[in-house]
Amino acid sequence: MYLDKPITTYIEDLSARKSAPGGGSASALIGAVAGALCSMTANFTTGEKYKEVAPKIERILKDCKAVTDHCVKMVEEDVIAYGAIERAHAMPKGTDAEKEARTRALQGALKGATRVPLAVFERCAELLRLLDELVDICNPNLITDAGVSAYAAHAAMHGARLNVEVNCKYIKDAVFVADVRAEIGKALAEAERIKNRVTDRVNSRVRGG
Repeated sequence: MYLDKPITTYIEDLSARKSAPGGGSASALIGAVAGALCSMTANFTTGEKYKEVAPKIERILKDCKAVTDHCVKMVEEDVIAYGAIERAHAMPKGTDAEKEARTRALQGALKGATRVPLAVFERCAELLRLLDELVDICNPNLITDAGVSAYAAHAAMHGARLNVEVNCKYIKDAVFVADVRAEIGKALAEAERIKNRVTDRVNSRVRGG
């Protein structure tokens, strides 16, 4: 759909009067960029000079790649999930049986469309934890890249959160909604603390502190 095409194709579709891709898919792309920048920073923190932190850098690189790869996948998965919602909305509703089938399909599609940005949210929260480990040991020439990664991961988290919330608004399964909101609330509080901790250190080093 998009992953084997130029980025300009995606940007053009994102700009167009189309229902998808939209904010959920864009949040996944931002998360992928954040992950790639974290990997870039770690890749420049290798060699003899950084041999003491080599095991940690190796682990961070592995985990960053997993985050990036997952977010890249979600760029398209979000579009597919929204398509399922559109198809459910288009189902006939002339009889009681049709209405019931339509409602069942729509509720399932909404849950599916919620799980995609929720996964992006979770991966970006994980990325912030990796950056928290990386920022104090990384190559100082890459400190701004680490900072951009942190700000981008934070933005992707909030973009994903918004898309989770808008779907939850229409989901009738109260237990599912409560569980999702509880998970987001707990993770968001921790992520805010980590983002502030990381970006404070980045900004201090950029200013020469």
